Amino acid sequence: MVLCGMQNFSEIDASAPMTGAFVQYDMLWVASAINLGAFFGMSTGLLAGVYGQSRIYFALARDELAPLVLKQPAWSSVWCGCVAGMLATFINVRELASLLNIGVLLAYSSTAASILKINSKERGRRFCLGSENFWIALAVLLTFVLSHGGLLSPILPGLAAVGLLGVIFWVASTREYCDSPGGAFKCPGVPVTPMVAVITNTYLASRLSTNAWCRLGVTTIIVTVVLCAVTLRDLERRQHTICETVRAAAAAAGTKPGVCHSCG
Repeated sequence: MVLCGMQNFSEIDASAPMTGAFVQYDMLWVASAINLGAFFGMSTGLLAGVYGQSRIYFALARDELAPLVLKQPAWSSVWCGCVAGMLATFINVRELASLLNIGVLLAYSSTAASILKINSKERGRRFCLGSENFWIALAVLLTFVLSHGGLLSPILPGLAAVGLLGVIFWVASTREYCDSPGGAFKCPGVPVTPMVAVITNTYLASRLSTNAWCRLGVTTIIVTVVLCAVTLRDLERRQHTICETVRAAAAAAGTKPGVCHSCG
């Protein structure tokens, strides 16, 4: 609203809209205050991201999927800080942001899909009409048609939108789900909320550039190869360690453990 009153929309500087508006009216002290606030805000966001990433490495090390030295919070934080510094130094910021965006969106989609599987009362089925895997895959396929189907036919996006509404309605009305446990991972509105999350995040990811998807594919292949090389050694013991973690989390949340048969 402030910008609409100060500038014509065609004159707004997309890289620094608030600062540019005040600079245009020679209010440099306000622009400096905005820049200072933006600096501290971005620094806080970066630190929060590094701290959150260190917890992920800690969990991987606890399950023996990463070097055990990362089980120490201090070393895990140092590692994340070094990785973040190297990425910021050697990779173009725009390309890095595109890669991070698609990674975050797909992580959110995977989390939402996991909620559907964990809360389903029919978890034993693998990939058929009666499994969550089928409905999640169908929703993802229809989302991509909604995003890019217009290149083939102008009616495809509309049909895909109707199909997505049908999938949500069918899953909500015919599938049976457990009540969300009263722990730290409670999700309201199952299955509608996680299904909508899968669709929206997949749609946003599908609108990103082809280069972002190529980089994601290369990164995924590298990580998969490394994890397979690590986990195939002493597989049964590693699976037992992960299942123990799942059981502990399930006990804390007051629900049944995980989706693997070993934890059932």
